[in-house]
Amino acid sequence: MVAARAGFAQTPEVRLAAIPEYTAVAPGTTVRVAVRMELPAGWHVYWTNAGESGLPTTLTWRAPPVLSAGAATWPAPEALASASTISHVLHGTLYVVTPFAVAPAADAARAELTAELTWVLCSGGTCLRQRGSAGTAVRVERRGAGGAGAKPRDPAWAGVEAASSTLPLAGEGVTLRATQAADGVRLEITGLRGLPPAGSPVTWFPLAEGQTALVVPIRVAGGVVSVTVRPRDVTGPPPGRLSGVLVGLLVREGAATSRALAVDVPVEAAAR
Repeated sequence: MVAARAGFAQTPEVRLAAIPEYTAVAPGTTVRVAVRMELPAGWHVYWTNAGESGLPTTLTWRAPPVLSAGAATWPAPEALASASTISHVLHGTLYVVTPFAVAPAADAARAELTAELTWVLCSGGTCLRQRGSAGTAVRVERRGAGGAGAKPRDPAWAGVEAASSTLPLAGEGVTLRATQAADGVRLEITGLRGLPPAGSPVTWFPLAEGQTALVVPIRVAGGVVSVTVRPRDVTGPPPGRLSGVLVGLLVREGAATSRALAVDVPVEAAAR
């Protein structure tokens, strides 16, 4: 792990580290790598869609050709309202997790990865543009490395696991369907282990740039949970795609727990 590199205004300091799930991987497998951002107390940065103010936090990876980065999973944001704007923010210690596919024909070698980030750090009326980088490495081994059970596991990955509840669920047996409706775009969710109470509020954070968080009530019918969001939260050519994070979904797994759900589905046209 390598500490953050200086750039722009760097006071107060945001500490960065890159953490691979496994330090040894085999060709044809996948390894997850997390970036840890430790923000100073009382300060925040902005989510990938900053909302009506601020600038999004960005992450770019430099990696050898034998490692191909997939889509990063960001922590669920919070809505920060001022007198005239709503922003989407992150604070505390954050983990952003990216999967890397290892090329099937990769030779045994040490593969270096570097995460490069930019962000705006804010507290009260003070905002600072900053940037930094963090590096790590994994060994590609033709023998003796597995997939999910590869050894040795990086000890620092325990921190990622401990923070897993801050990362939105993606899949995990849940089925999503988005359809056009008279009152907006209806998102239906099936496969939850426990149904949340009908009428309970959740917060929808769209990925569509500039669109803001929306508090919506849950509907429950026949084991299907649904919420309705705005047509402008859809991206791409009609009927478009619905992408974002649903925060505050109450799932009962023994005890009631609040989780976020990642959404990225095509929108089906309304039935005629």
